[in-house]
Amino acid sequence: MTPSFENIKDVDLVSALGMRYGLDVLSCLLVDRTTKKNILWADNEYVMRGKGYEPYDEIAPDLILPKFTRNERIIEPRVAKSADAQAWRTKQKAEVFTPSWLCRRMVDCLDDAFFEDELSGFADDQNSGLTEERIEKLREDGLWKKYVDNRLLEITCGEAPYVCSPYDTTTGDYVPVSERIGFLDRKLRVVKRCTDTCEDWYKWSVRALQSSYGYEYQGDNLLIARINVFNTFCDHMNDAWDRGPTEKEARYIARIISWNFWQMDGLRCCVPSEWDGPIEVEENPQMSMYDIAGFMDETRNVVEDNDEEGQGQGQERMSFAQKCMIFDWRARKPQTYESLKG
Repeated sequence: MTPSFENIKDVDLVSALGMRYGLDVLSCLLVDRTTKKNILWADNEYVMRGKGYEPYDEIAPDLILPKFTRNERIIEPRVAKSADAQAWRTKQKAEVFTPSWLCRRMVDCLDDAFFEDELSGFADDQNSGLTEERIEKLREDGLWKKYVDNRLLEITCGEAPYVCSPYDTTTGDYVPVSERIGFLDRKLRVVKRCTDTCEDWYKWSVRALQSSYGYEYQGDNLLIARINVFNTFCDHMNDAWDRGPTEKEARYIARIISWNFWQMDGLRCCVPSEWDGPIEVEENPQMSMYDIAGFMDETRNVVEDNDEEGQGQGQERMSFAQKCMIFDWRARKPQTYESLKG
């Protein structure tokens, strides 16, 4: 397959997605399924741009597409930002991206755990991770569907490098489909090897996507993560069947991604909210487990949520911020992320 770019620094991800798949897909990837609005900037990096760019403003197409911004690229991957911008985000948001080689070793460990082997990806063993022998074993033993359905979550996912790796996070260079190391990449590689028709490939690739999750606080990172996951699905489809998704398929894929990759304050399990206010901490805080438990014990109430995925589901709010909702695709119903924590 011919790569769509050589280096991600040369690509406007937002514009490229909009031109290739249309405004409907981009708009879907901007949706916050908990609030039924759009995801928020949740960052003061863009406030100097004026109206619409405040931290708790929603990200809208007319704020990020070049035709509305005098051809300026508003949202860029971290590797495309200046060194000063990267340093500022590290200092202000503790944003540090894991290099691709380390992502690979850590995802190797997930595979080792799935196969119940003692090998570890950190040993850089050629027999670790998703080897050709293991793929063949999955196919022969009929365990490949279990591998595809295995639910995995990348917390504070940034641009989702553990989920998919269309480009190297440190250099920005394009990564061929066959060499990608994310856990969704690996699921899709197994699907390609274990299905014979495009219909079966699509069915099980959708299931692979439905079992892949991630959350992120900052809106620009989340949008890039969603676009990366969407493009990853399309790249693997092109690699397997020499075609991209139809308009209907593209909208459905985008809808799954908008549920599975969501915006969340990880400590509160809720949508970023200006009414809750910033969390004030000491310069060098020492929090105990009891401090965290008390911090999480906020006033709650339940409101009715008439959602297209499940009518009348209860939705929690904590203070003024809504508890984040995710979707269980096997049970076909939404639930709060917090309910999974027991």
